[in-house]
Amino acid sequence: MLKTCTNCEKFITPIESVNNLLHMSNTDGIYYKDKLPKDHLSQGWHEFCDECVNEPNLLEYSFTVSTNNIWTSFDFGTVFAHNITDAKEMAVKKLRSDFDKANQALSLLGMTMEFNADAVQIEVKK
Repeated sequence: MLKTCTNCEKFITPIESVNNLLHMSNTDGIYYKDKLPKDHLSQGWHEFCDECVNEPNLLEYSFTVSTNNIWTSFDFGTVFAHNITDAKEMAVKKLRSDFDKANQALSLLGMTMEFNADAVQIEVKK
């Protein structure tokens, strides 16, 4: 029977299946390589491919921010992070970079666009 990676659903080899087992805590939803922290409940062992086994706790987050501007097509995207706080920081950083690039071009027309970093909406995709 072919097995798939818990994270990316790619088919994994029998060697990966044996070597890349991670224990999932039912208490905090985090994967652990060895044993669970004290007082955590087990959700069992999960199999990962070679690429995903080193970063099993990265989640994909989507982000968006309302700019009230019909000219923006870069006010949304995705980031990979360990938690929602890190995801928001990464999203804001990406949005600032994208808005800076757009504002360089718009400055030639005497225009600029801004966004409110506090208004960035983050949602886990998985």
